[in-house]
Amino acid sequence: MLVATVECRGREEKLAHVEANEPDYPLVVLVSGSSASASEIVAGALKNHDRAVLVGEPTFGKGSVQLVFPDVTPTRPR
Repeated sequence: MLVATVECRGREEKLAHVEANEPDYPLVVLVSGSSASASEIVAGALKNHDRAVLVGEPTFGKGSVQLVFPDVTPTRPR
């Protein structure tokens, strides 16, 4: 998985490795009627990948997706 952040200084990319040292801890994501935008995307992704349980109330649900990229994980020589 590739995580990219864009700031005024430029773009920073970090590659998340599959071989993690930490176990898959149980996750609970708290959501409310004020949860919107990026928080909805993260919460939904964690839920859809069976990685977290969502607890709370329906989110703001503005119904838009910010950006969707196809699998852009680069293959880098090791």
